[in-house]
Amino acid sequence: MLDSLGLKQIVREPTRTTNISSTLIDYVITNRNDVIADVYDKPNISDHSVIAVNIVMNLDQNETVTTYRNFSVNNIQKIIQKLHEIDWNIDSENPNDILNFFKNIYNIIDNVCPIVTKRSKCKYLPWYDHEVRHTVQLRDKAYTYFKTTQNIEIKHFYWQNYKQHRNHVVNLLKIKKRQYYENKIDNNKNNPKKMWRTIKSLVDNKSHYFSNNNIIFNTDNSLIIATTENFKLLTNEDLNRIILSLDNKMNNNDPYSAGMIKNTITVLGPTLLTLINLSLQTGVVPNKLKINNLSLTANITVYKSIIQPHFDYCSSIVYLMDKNCKDQLQKLQNRAMRIILKCNRHTPIHILHTILMLDALQWMPISLRLKYLTMLFYI
Repeated sequence: MLDSLGLKQIVREPTRTTNISSTLIDYVITNRNDVIADVYDKPNISDHSVIAVNIVMNLDQNETVTTYRNFSVNNIQKIIQKLHEIDWNIDSENPNDILNFFKNIYNIIDNVCPIVTKRSKCKYLPWYDHEVRHTVQLRDKAYTYFKTTQNIEIKHFYWQNYKQHRNHVVNLLKIKKRQYYENKIDNNKNNPKKMWRTIKSLVDNKSHYFSNNNIIFNTDNSLIIATTENFKLLTNEDLNRIILSLDNKMNNNDPYSAGMIKNTITVLGPTLLTLINLSLQTGVVPNKLKINNLSLTANITVYKSIIQPHFDYCSSIVYLMDKNCKDQLQKLQNRAMRIILKCNRHTPIHILHTILMLDALQWMPISLRLKYLTMLFYI
């Protein structure tokens, strides 16, 4: 009868539970597809469970939070004006003291362009439909029961129930996403432009590792320059040419990024030039510029993509060389391990080879890796 009238009953759980029976005797009948009915056992007002009816409104919108700095033209002019009020004549020949003086820039930027939090509306994920929403509500309800129950045995039962719903949500989202993109690609087979646009939306073209502008030097404790005669000191024209060739980007995490350097070069250029030339003359680089801010995964990726191919090159020939040649390669690998794991430069080799390298990095010593690659070559 309901089908003939275009109606449907959406309550799927028992609404009256006793010691000997569980029956569904309360109904919610509707002709809409955006109505969801949830059954709650609490509060215990009567022997009937509470039915909550939710009508999904504006399902295609969701609230997100973004943070940014307002680097407008007026604010940049205010920053430059405040920088002019500071005396940049520093009576020191220590690059660390000169770099510490640059803290004034961060204080000024934080005062003029503080980080602003903004809430905005964006579309829901296209595959986030009513089925997913209902499954998420079941998961949240199971977690609420787990948090509010005091009995340990029942609490353990609700926890297991919550994990099942949680895993079901994760799997369902993967299935819905795959079905969405499969259908979208199939529907656009005759339209290559839309099909490739869909494929490109699945590929993240942004780098996950080299987005930090603070990484200038990557050393363990110090940078030692053997001879300074080989380094040519920069002139003011050289510095301006280098800085103006940088990408005009602003970074909220590091406000003194390439874009801000280009805007303030007229004020900070002489001090920055003094810092660079002093480092070239003395061979001393400020400690803060030698911090390795890459994650462990990024460090390993850099090693495997840039450094390790040099060790593996002509492995079958290097394997036949004497022990001194292999020891030189092993020293280079040990140095790379200390940098990646951020260990002290005096960390004993046996600790690197027995604990850190095998457990954290899962590398092989040079001699063993050369033998392994040689065997693969002959096989």
